[in-house]
Amino acid sequence: MRNTSPADHQRYLITGGGTAGHVYPGLALAEGIQRNEPDAQFLFVGTRNGAEERIVPAAGQALRTLAVRGLPPGSGLFVRVRAGWRLGTALLQAIRLVAGFKPHVIIGTGGYASAPVLLAAILMRPFGLWKGILGLHEANIIPGRFNRWISRWVDFTGTSFPETLRYLPRQKAFWTGYPLRDDLEESSRRRKEAREDKRQALNIPRAAKALLVFGGSSGARAINRAVFEALPRLLERQDLYIVHATGHPQGEYDPEEAFRRILSDLPVAKERVTKQYRQAPYLEHIERYYEVADLVVCRSGAGSVWEVASYGVPAILIPKSGLPGDHQVKNAYFLARRGQARLLFEKRPVPPEAEGPESVDPDTLADTVFSILYPPAENGATIGGTGDSSLPAGKEPFYELIRDLRTRKRRASPGNSTAGLPAPDGERGRTGIEWFGTEAILAYTEDKRKRHQDLSEDEKAYLRYRTDQLLASPRWQERNTGVKLVGLIAYRERLPSLLYVITDRTPAKWRQRLLGGDFHQVGFIRRNALQALWRLHVYGPAVKAALLTALKDPYFEVRSWAARCIDRLAPLIGEDTDLAHLLRENLKDRWFEVVVSSLRALGRITKDPAILSDLVPLLTHKNWKVQQATVRCLMRLMQADVVRLPREAEEWMHKIPNKGLDFFPRFPLKQTWDDFERLLSDKMKCANRPDKEKEAT
Repeated sequence: MRNTSPADHQRYLITGGGTAGHVYPGLALAEGIQRNEPDAQFLFVGTRNGAEERIVPAAGQALRTLAVRGLPPGSGLFVRVRAGWRLGTALLQAIRLVAGFKPHVIIGTGGYASAPVLLAAILMRPFGLWKGILGLHEANIIPGRFNRWISRWVDFTGTSFPETLRYLPRQKAFWTGYPLRDDLEESSRRRKEAREDKRQALNIPRAAKALLVFGGSSGARAINRAVFEALPRLLERQDLYIVHATGHPQGEYDPEEAFRRILSDLPVAKERVTKQYRQAPYLEHIERYYEVADLVVCRSGAGSVWEVASYGVPAILIPKSGLPGDHQVKNAYFLARRGQARLLFEKRPVPPEAEGPESVDPDTLADTVFSILYPPAENGATIGGTGDSSLPAGKEPFYELIRDLRTRKRRASPGNSTAGLPAPDGERGRTGIEWFGTEAILAYTEDKRKRHQDLSEDEKAYLRYRTDQLLASPRWQERNTGVKLVGLIAYRERLPSLLYVITDRTPAKWRQRLLGGDFHQVGFIRRNALQALWRLHVYGPAVKAALLTALKDPYFEVRSWAARCIDRLAPLIGEDTDLAHLLRENLKDRWFEVVVSSLRALGRITKDPAILSDLVPLLTHKNWKVQQATVRCLMRLMQADVVRLPREAEEWMHKIPNKGLDFFPRFPLKQTWDDFERLLSDKMKCANRPDKEKEAT
């Protein structure tokens, strides 16, 4: 590697883009480098039609673009071939660009725009076509697949979050923090200076609580809708002032038009809206609003999280769901666990609801805003503060890594390096519930239930969010886990989803049918939906309809679990002839599990003495478990005075085997028979008593 002198005018090529979240860290790193090297030269490389085409020139930096695009999820073969061709073309462009600019340092900040340049540098190195330092900054808490792969080939990687280190090569990964732009850093330091004058300059009433809401340059539709719908409640507080950046129009969605439609229907005087609410597409100098805000509502991208942390302003974070690795959720927990934020999760439509966009409950949003801005006197818990000084500054630690590499002073491991902070004790491997995989989530929840340990409110909120994701998944394995979680966390709001799964008769795809499948909701899911219903312990007409369908299901475990549910719900059901009719039909089932479960349920819900004719033949059934269940059913019905055995029953009763075929230290069937004989003897004695004795009894 070339050893350049610090006195040389260093050339830096910074590549990344597509979204503002990949552009701003690069600009901030350039500011940090220029602070130490005033004569440094910079070239930014991005993609056409990306956010960088607007942001980088406005910051006074040179920009070159490459013809590369991201790969849409679920792309077909043709789209992948075309994307590969574009990447190859962009790679040739990047090689020419690197050879022409001759950078001493190349820094990638993520996004598909950085791929051609980083690949070009790696390919040129072995042939001596480029000699320099190759660095990477990973802003997100979970690195993308490309950054994980290429981190093995770069000289070092700086990360915004300590948890990111677990995904990267140990000897090359450093926790440097998120690089904030100079204007934000300086603004955060003077936040508490002349706040009243700053409020006056922004036309915010001095005595009002200032609520700042934003969702990025393109806005966040779910946040916008929630704020619009919550306005009547929010504006009830006349000392609340709202600044809402709704985003620029995007496709068919125009936030300003959406607000105009909402405004006409608001049950609030327009004068109050004008006095307390301000809408703007974008806040050019958001640092001015951070300085006066009492509360922020925003997404939890890496930039927003670190800006909130820097200012110390309390925040309600609403992570965007469905992103790779759910990284916005993990970003949000990073700040929430430091006492500076609360989380609200988006809700997504789950079957049988029609498909639609994610949403945020407006009442929950309003309640959370009020609980933070106007906490009850007895509630001493607060969030926010003066900024977290324990977090690394971002720009300076990253520059120190470049300086150490340039002067060959880099140590063997991050823990001993003079640049970059080592992760706090346990941070690299720390795991909260949001880091659990699907199977680990299920195991954790089941373990809590077995130990009779309550879930915390935060855990319940996250598990409801994860359950919704799983229920809406196109993969049956994930939907299967989702229905299990509905029961384990007592998620009663998702009862309609369970009933839909049980009753959905959409035919399976032909490939699934070749493997023995029947319906889109496979048998395992239908069975587990009944298990979840068993745990919820709720009943009504819709539940009854689902149980009637399940009792006729083609999969025997579903029929068996439908009967178990009826047994469990018997106190809520009472006598039911419709359910009893199908249960009696299932006494002829070829699967003994179905017969046994049906007998248990019948003993609880039937009041028909004619049931005796169905039970007597089962006393000689070849399976001892069926015999045992029959005897127990008879005992329940006799105790309830539904059936009475004739006197001759004692004669044929002794002809029935009194022990099962399976060997245990105790014989379950014999024990059941013994209990039955005692009950029968008591009943017969009672029947033979003189009338006076009966009356006395």
